[in-house]
Amino acid sequence: MKFRINELDVYPAAKFRLSYDVSALREDIRKHGQLQPGRVIYRDGKPYVYIGVRRFYALKQLYEETGDERFLYYEAEVDSIASDEQIIERAIAENSDQDTGSS
Repeated sequence: MKFRINELDVYPAAKFRLSYDVSALREDIRKHGQLQPGRVIYRDGKPYVYIGVRRFYALKQLYEETGDERFLYYEAEVDSIASDEQIIERAIAENSDQDTGSS
């Protein structure tokens, strides 16, 4: 599913870092687009990114810098996870299984 960048935010329980260095990932996405979908959950009718946070920030920065519509949409699958604990467990497991350079 495609989500407009400005309609999304990072789910608070999935914010594991104070800052995210997405410069290399941003350049990869600039060249090749978003290659892997993220994961989104809905809370109170609003979509939140909880897996693929770095991809989200990279796309957001690219769109803000360029205005290029290629970077306006974030590809993500929608999950229906109930608890913050499940969200945290899934996000940690996903981050430990993937190469952090993937776009």
